[in-house]
Amino acid sequence: FAVYDVYERLRAQSIMYLAEQDGKKYLVLDNIEANAGTDLSVVADVYKNALTKFIEHQQLDIDAIHIGEGYVKSGILDNLPVAVVNPQTPRAGTYTDARSQRVLWAKE
Repeated sequence: FAVYDVYERLRAQSIMYLAEQDGKKYLVLDNIEANAGTDLSVVADVYKNALTKFIEHQQLDIDAIHIGEGYVKSGILDNLPVAVVNPQTPRAGTYTDARSQRVLWAKE
């Protein structure tokens, strides 16, 4: 997943995966890698809006969207709730920055 600015420059990107845990389905963004000077709170809002619209449009059965906290500057995701469960990549042995996660969106 990638976010570009109005000048078509890459501002942020993420690797995503789907995971199931405790009977729920999660879309997990490994983390948000952003270029210097990019406001991650703005990027998080873009992610949330775009991904929830995509889930709705595609009629996907996703219970929550999580963002991994690894290598994200401290304090940037503090406005998001800490995830109670941290679904890991379904590919065993794969490196991930999502060992601890924040909740970007959850079904009500």
